[in-house]
Amino acid sequence: LGRFLIEVEPDRAGEFETMLAGQPASRIGRVTMSRELVFAAGQGERFKASVAEISQAFCETSAL
Repeated sequence: LGRFLIEVEPDRAGEFETMLAGQPASRIGRVTMSRELVFAAGQGERFKASVAEISQAFCETSAL
C-alpha cells in the first residue's frame, strides 16, 4: 500500500474533492510560505520539522 500527497490550488479544492468523492481521501492541511512541515490537531502542534531536516532524514534512510 502507498499514499499520495497532492497539492491543489485553494480555489480548485472543492472541484478536486468532488472528483475523489467516495474514495479514501481527505484534506490534511494547507500550503504556506513557511519552510516547515507542521502537523496540528485542534489548537496544538503535534509535529514540526524544517524542510532541511526532513530532506536530511530522507537522504540518510533512503536506499535510492
